[in-house]
Amino acid sequence: MNNLKMFWLTVKSLGLGMGVTLRTMLKPAITLQYPDERPQKPKVFRGFLHNDVPRCVACDMCANICPVDCFKIVYTRDEKGRRQLHRFDIDMVKCMFCGLCTEVCPTECLTMTGGFEHATWDRKELVLHFVTPDKPALPVDPALVAAHRAAAAKG
Repeated sequence: MNNLKMFWLTVKSLGLGMGVTLRTMLKPAITLQYPDERPQKPKVFRGFLHNDVPRCVACDMCANICPVDCFKIVYTRDEKGRRQLHRFDIDMVKCMFCGLCTEVCPTECLTMTGGFEHATWDRKELVLHFVTPDKPALPVDPALVAAHRAAAAKG
């Protein structure tokens, strides 16, 4: 009697599994043939970071709020007291794509792009160098920053 009960439990289990399989087979496929077919990204997609260096005022707020410390910012002050960038690096290996850095940026020069395809064999290639000693930043124009803040306040 015990063997007969086990047999019917096995048949019932097999029938349930095959039912799930048949229902799934009858639905249309939703698989994308990546990379030939690209997924649609939402407008608020959090991809790789980009810094528009001419608008950056080296306020250091992005580095201060970053929970994983992925920013390396080096600056000096000129004779007028304004900050001049000498290095602005973002280590995307550490970045957890939370978006906090873009929220606190007063000039909105730090943005998240739609890019996500940056596979590489070397982690050093995932450190983004926006300002380096051989590629210095341009001096920040206070009028440009004020105009950008006014435009952001309007809309």
